[in-house]
Amino acid sequence: MITKKKRKTQGKDLAFKLAILGILVALSLTLAYSNYKLYQKKKIAQTKLSSLLKERERLIQERKKLEAQINIPKNFSLLEEKAREVYNLKKKGEKVAIILRENKDNRQKNSTQLIKSQNLKPKGIFQKIIDFLKSFPTDLDF
Repeated sequence: MITKKKRKTQGKDLAFKLAILGILVALSLTLAYSNYKLYQKKKIAQTKLSSLLKERERLIQERKKLEAQINIPKNFSLLEEKAREVYNLKKKGEKVAIILRENKDNRQKNSTQLIKSQNLKPKGIFQKIIDFLKSFPTDLDF
């Protein structure tokens, strides 16, 4: 009887140990598979990163090249023209003339002030016609 009891418990212990072993093997295989998948994703990410870093370096070089082209004037006359426009520079011995543009209101005020300062009356249409006719030569020899 004792031997039957031992055999039954030994059989149950063996089945329990095999079940635990099976669970551990299944768990370790699952972890190994997920680790392999993560390794593959890491490898893909590293290749993308290296290609992006190469692309970044290429773009930085291209940007420097384009900035250098912008900063170099095509010829000296363009540089001189920009200096004259932006910084109001002039050549040695050159005279500068400033032309001010007046708007219509300022011209009317100036002409009114001129008439008042000279004590002149504004000319009417008939006075303008008479002045025009007087401008023709009076001595005509035929």
